[in-house]
Amino acid sequence: MTYGYFNGYITDIGEDVSSKVDELKPFAEVILVESLSSRLSLYEILDNLQPGDIVYVYSFLRFSSGLKDLVALMETIIDEKRAHLVSLHDDFDSRTDEGKIARNAYIHAVPLINADPSYGFFK
Repeated sequence: MTYGYFNGYITDIGEDVSSKVDELKPFAEVILVESLSSRLSLYEILDNLQPGDIVYVYSFLRFSSGLKDLVALMETIIDEKRAHLVSLHDDFDSRTDEGKIARNAYIHAVPLINADPSYGFFK
């Protein structure tokens, strides 16, 4: 199964999101658009994922609420569910070598953003 997901909650007031959702249509059998911060549609996708399924997102900015959240979602989709993640506007595909390298970079960036400015990375 292929899913498309777009978080319309993070839009500017009056922004037309239909063209962004239209970009997902050639790739996804089921497209869910979120309009609330609760992300119930995303959790519905995660609950239904089977090994080999693919989740297509417009961009990571419209998918996750930050880098830590992105890494956690990748862990759920890729590691736990054994599915794949593709971001159309971030040149990311978890099935490719480039995608695996990018994911590794995201994972290693999380501790850096959590670093105390007085210690560690900023020292």
